[in-house]
Amino acid sequence: MRKLLFVLIALFICVGAVYANIGCDPKAGPCRDVESVYNNETTVTLDVGDVVEWDINSSTGDNDFYVLQPNANNTHLVAGVVVGKDIVAGARGTIATYGNVTVDCPAGIAVDNLLCSTAGSGDASAAVCSPDNAFGFATSASSGGSCEAFIFGR
Repeated sequence: MRKLLFVLIALFICVGAVYANIGCDPKAGPCRDVESVYNNETTVTLDVGDVVEWDINSSTGDNDFYVLQPNANNTHLVAGVVVGKDIVAGARGTIATYGNVTVDCPAGIAVDNLLCSTAGSGDASAAVCSPDNAFGFATSASSGGSCEAFIFGR
């Protein structure tokens, strides 16, 4: 009986270690989770670094993962940030949903600023950014139209 109990405990520990969600340290280097998405814009190309939101009005509920440019400032619908390559209208591409990423940021973003969406563009914003709607924080100051950031998984 003790052997069986020991084997079961060892098995649970091993399985738990395999499925543990070990996060990453944003200061230690790049690590991120990505998701394949569909650009549901009709004419807009989503550029690398653009912040995108879930298109909940067009989703059919079959894991289509439609995204758009944000339609509102400070929205809680942020899906992530475009990575890898631009996503043309009506095509599939990749977004980062968690971890370190380069984001389109206007001048004035400072290290540790919370980042929120900006309506009608793919830029992040620190202005009027509610902590409840922040999708991440800047890990570098904005320079040349972008900044490094750590985005939270939602």
